Order: sequence, then C-alpha cells, then structure tokens
Amino acid sequence: MDRSEVLLGTRRFRVVRKTYRPRTARNHRREIIEHPGAVTILAMTTDDQVVLIRNYRTAVEQELLELPAGTLSREKTRWRRPAANSKKKPVSSTALGAAMPVLHVPGILRERMHLYLASDLEIGNRTWIRVNRSSRR
Repeated sequence: MDRSEVLLGTRRFRVVRKTYRPRTARNHRREIIEHPGAVTILAMTTDDQVVLIRNYRTAVEQELLELPAGTLSREKTRWRRPAANSKKKPVSSTALGAAMPVLHVPGILRERMHLYLASDLEIGNRTWIRVNRSSRR
C-alpha cells in the first residue's frame, strides 16, 4: 500500500507524506521534500582554480561561498522522479563534461543535482576571493 499526500506546495518545492509498506515490516509514514532538481557547475580556470560565488542563504542567515547552481523548472519536470528528466541535457556548452547526479540528503529530500565540470575557463574583470586551506574554520 503506497500512498502520497501533499502537505505543502510552494513555488520551489513541496512536502509530501508518503505511506508505504516494506516487504518485511508494517506500514511506514515519512515526510519528504520533493524538489525538481538543479544544475551545478564545477568551474575550473586554466590554472586549476575552482570558481565560487557568494550567495546569501536565509535558512542559515549568512552569505556562503558556493558552486554556481540553478534550480530546474518545476513546470518542465512536473514533479516526476528526477531520473525521468536526466536524459535531457540541462546545460549545453563545449566546455562542459558529462553530468554526475548528486543526492544531498536522500533520507528527507528528493532533489537530484546534476553536476557538470566546466574546465579551462578564463577569468574576466571581476573581483575574486582566493580561498586557502589555512583560512577554513
């Protein structure tokens, strides 16, 4: 007996209560967050530096250094399983390698990030932050 009930629907995700019965146990109920997925770029310069962006995150109330990323359109995914959309190439560029799917918190979050490698990039006229291993907290 598999059942789903939408508890909350938002512009970017929805929370669903799933009831299911494993082969060897009684019914289980789990609340999960369904997200349409995202594309993340691991951008490497010609001298093997990783490019990060600053992004303010309300959930942790601070600005973080992150890999550039973007959410896939919910309308295009129609809340299907992320694997159903992985055949489509979300980003096209001659500098990008093949996508590698990443699951962050699979116990509660159904979001698949498609990680691409962009290499041999040249830095333009921007302000960049150099992050050294010794500066980590």
